[in-house]
Amino acid sequence: MSRPPYPRRDELTPGGQEVWDSIVGSRGAALVTDQGALTGPFNAFVHAPDVGRHLTSLGQVLRFETSIERRLSELAIITVGARWKAELPSPFRCRREPPRCGTSRTADRVQQLTTIC
Repeated sequence: MSRPPYPRRDELTPGGQEVWDSIVGSRGAALVTDQGALTGPFNAFVHAPDVGRHLTSLGQVLRFETSIERRLSELAIITVGARWKAELPSPFRCRREPPRCGTSRTADRVQQLTTIC
């Protein structure tokens, strides 16, 4: 299975442009590559704007409108990353969240979070 192409905003349908604007407007221009395409999972959202709108809203609720403390949400994110053997910090997260970037591996970050939790 191949990845979808990485279109620039001006190559999208009006619906795709609307989703693009919503994503970049709420998450910042750091998600746009030097070539003018969206990075990370958001690129897929603009290929299917109806689905992308719903996923963007779901992400907003899960990250910012939950009763779970932010540090516990972060612990859950890191735990899932560890389960799937993802090494942190990922390049995608570093572009989005520079203060959280460093050289620690997943196990070190989990230990840090469990210590403060």
